[in-house]
Amino acid sequence: MHVYRQLTSIAEITFDLDDTLYDNRPVIAKTEQELLNFIRCYDDRFNKLQFADLKNYQTLIVNQYPKIYHDVTQWRWLAVKALLCQYGYDREGSAGGADDIMAQFSYSRSQIVVPDVTHKILSTLAEKFPLAVITNANADPYACGLGDYFQFVFKAGPDGRAKPFSDMYSWATLK
Repeated sequence: MHVYRQLTSIAEITFDLDDTLYDNRPVIAKTEQELLNFIRCYDDRFNKLQFADLKNYQTLIVNQYPKIYHDVTQWRWLAVKALLCQYGYDREGSAGGADDIMAQFSYSRSQIVVPDVTHKILSTLAEKFPLAVITNANADPYACGLGDYFQFVFKAGPDGRAKPFSDMYSWATLK
């Protein structure tokens, strides 16, 4: 390997969470199944609900509010709220129900198995460099045992537009 310029000192190392620090596919598959089961038990009217039905509401929300694409938690919440409204819940009941259902989603979403080698590498790096998370997803690094390695966590939506837009990277360089 040839290096044609001297590298500057590393100011910070940023990581994505999903499919970078752990395998996210089984997490999402399990979370979505647990969410569907939870909704089916939440109200008898949902006992025949299919995952495709939830996806239809998510698509509806994203099509109606395209900028919400950047905040996956918000658009999931609005999709659940729309579902509840469609089934006769009033404004207050649909908001409260969406809160309950998304709390279950968040809990299930945070049941992540992080490989030991990932913990070892992050621990070693955190001793030498500031570490940050930049994610489009809604996993909580603290809930899955990764939070203590990072000085900053930037999430699409609250902290800017989703990657590949540069919003969150810009925030990270300012910290």
